[in-house]
Amino acid sequence: MHRNPLVALVLFCSTLAGGCSSAPSAPAPEPFGPTPSAGQLEWHELEFYGFLHFTTNTFTDKEWGYGDESPEVFAPTDFSAEQIVATAKMAGMQALILTCKHHDGFCLWPSRFTLMLHSRVPMLQWLRPRE
Repeated sequence: MHRNPLVALVLFCSTLAGGCSSAPSAPAPEPFGPTPSAGQLEWHELEFYGFLHFTTNTFTDKEWGYGDESPEVFAPTDFSAEQIVATAKMAGMQALILTCKHHDGFCLWPSRFTLMLHSRVPMLQWLRPRE
């Protein structure tokens, strides 16, 4: 007897589909313990974020900084936030997270706790707080 594997596959799949559709559906169980808020559930829909690490290592071609780089090497001469955001959007990212304080000490905001500051970068003098 000659058997057609395609016919057997179709019959098998139709049997599975029929068996699933005729099974009685059970009600969903009640939640137990803490449940996420509406805001938390919305946050989970933002599945694809980008992390931006913009620091002295960007300009030293090192993967890892040790805090011994001069803040003056931070020299974004051809920076375009619009290009970064547009590229992230084209990639399907929902949000970007900017690392503003790096493990090596470099800060992208004024701080009295470190000398590794964006304000010590000559080309970024316009970011210095006015006195």
